[in-house]
Amino acid sequence: MPGYEAILRNIEFFSQLDRIEMAKLVPELEELYFHPGEIIFNKGDKGDSLIIITQGQARVFTFSENGDEHQLAIIGQYECLGEMALLTGAPRSASVQAQSELKALKLSRKRFERLMEKHHFLSIHLNKILSQRLVSSNEDAVSDKQSRLAFSEEGMDAATTLDYTPSPTGLDLILIHLRGTLLSRSGFLTMLMVLFSGGLICMLRKVGLTCDQVMLVVLLWLAVVGWSTNALSFNVIALALPVIAVVLGISDTQLAFSGFSSTSWFLVLGVLAMAAAMANTGLLFRAALWMTSKFSPHFANQTMALAVTGVLLTPVIPSADGRTALAGSLALDLIETFGLKDCSRGAVGVAMACMLGFGQMSFLFMNGTTACLLVFGLLPRQTAAVVSWGLWFKAALPLAIFYFIFSWLTLLLLYREKISFDREIIRSQLNILGPLSAKEIVSLIVAAIYLLGVLTQPWHHINSAWMAMLAFLLLFATTVINEDSVRRDIDWNRLISFGSLIGFGAIMQKSGLIEVLAQNASPLVLALSNHQLVFLLVTAVTVHLLRFALPLIPALVISTLTLTQVGSLIGVDPLIIALVILISSNPWFLPYQSTIYGSLAAGSEDRIFYHSQTIKFAYSQVAVILLSISFSVPYWGRIGLM
Repeated sequence: MPGYEAILRNIEFFSQLDRIEMAKLVPELEELYFHPGEIIFNKGDKGDSLIIITQGQARVFTFSENGDEHQLAIIGQYECLGEMALLTGAPRSASVQAQSELKALKLSRKRFERLMEKHHFLSIHLNKILSQRLVSSNEDAVSDKQSRLAFSEEGMDAATTLDYTPSPTGLDLILIHLRGTLLSRSGFLTMLMVLFSGGLICMLRKVGLTCDQVMLVVLLWLAVVGWSTNALSFNVIALALPVIAVVLGISDTQLAFSGFSSTSWFLVLGVLAMAAAMANTGLLFRAALWMTSKFSPHFANQTMALAVTGVLLTPVIPSADGRTALAGSLALDLIETFGLKDCSRGAVGVAMACMLGFGQMSFLFMNGTTACLLVFGLLPRQTAAVVSWGLWFKAALPLAIFYFIFSWLTLLLLYREKISFDREIIRSQLNILGPLSAKEIVSLIVAAIYLLGVLTQPWHHINSAWMAMLAFLLLFATTVINEDSVRRDIDWNRLISFGSLIGFGAIMQKSGLIEVLAQNASPLVLALSNHQLVFLLVTAVTVHLLRFALPLIPALVISTLTLTQVGSLIGVDPLIIALVILISSNPWFLPYQSTIYGSLAAGSEDRIFYHSQTIKFAYSQVAVILLSISFSVPYWGRIGLM
């Protein structure tokens, strides 16, 4: 819709929005036309939208009790109507009539409220308008305020002579807390956990585990219970594991916190810095709009464009949660562009296309998400030493191709719907974004340097972690990110948890616990020595079942540390097992299972889909994953990984 940028820039309410927010606003603005004398809205109507005049004039009027009309104001070009009703929630306080041929834009209440929540300066601006209008229209405001603030001495006396109950003593408080804890559900679970832990210790000692190994198993069991029941924050439990191991004398400090000095930790830090920088530049939104404009206006083509865009941006914005959060916002804008209703079949399909491309395909790249980097950090050292970005991509490529095709076809089968498509809206959004900004250009150059560095690693032998840190340094030096954005936009909680879990994994490996588990499982594994495909399929199903009880990260830690060791016994490379574990952790049978799914829902403000609408697609993923693994096995055999 040409001319939108000039219109929005001249409207005081929108003039301070950045170009990205302004471009996202375009599909949600509805054009209105009124003839002279036509009523725009009447006093008492529901205040469900904001009206912005783009051409012509309107008069605001009301009627007195005796029926006399009183004109209150003349509203001209680039002024707003109806903001008071939106702010207060009250019906329209006056009527508005077009004085001439009038053009206007209509903004829905939902979008208005989202803008207000995100941009505080809009609240300040509208509060000024509201204050001015209240002062001019309500002559009794001061007296009413004084009457509300008047308190009688008798009332004050009554308020201060309430019945007084002595506070319980410190001992009483302790007894009350203990009694409440023991009688509560969490207290009951705690007692069961303590009893089970005691029995577990006795059983493990009988099978020949050392004292340190037993304590590690118990610590891991307690962490699993804590993660599953949300007894404590995930990050608190993750940090507690190496700390408690040191306190109990199971490990020395250097080994327990070696995760924070590992190359994997610095790789994640650099990757999160790049993700934080690129998420704020508008590159994702621009790329999605450009891809959308290049595909024909059909559901199949547009969902393919969305998913492919997500895959291409994965190594550029290497944060699955960040990508899907942005993709959720993008999907919210695109369903408006496509003329789809909230929570319609087509809207759910658009969201699932975003889920597929921006989130589920992360395993294709070693830096696709922190989960990939965590699994890489947990691989046996001899395997991790030879795995490069290129080898990871080469091994994951067939699995990714089959998974993408099967998932996209399933999506079409479940959610295909006819869409309408206005290329002028996309063109207007791209015009508002304008040419690439300096920060976008710098971000792209830095991303290109990073990708070139990891692709050419076999020649220069520089660890990809230091390439990521070089990217971090360049972004910092060019002010694409600054000290505030480093503190605010980098997920330090995730980094702390990441380092803690890497360190705890190192403790488990040095203690010999992983080797003991592998030896105990060896009879079963050796029975499958001629059935490597069966082993991989069993691994996938095991991870699916494990994800019902555990959050993503602990499930990845446990399955990677054990299954990579076990699989090596029958000639399956640990990298292949790692890829199977990663792809099998994708489904979201229950909403809490996937942070990617949660980020998509949050980004789309829970407007596009209900969980019940996605559950068929989630369960179909199990079959899709098993098929993709089966079709990939011959390729893995040919390249020597099986």
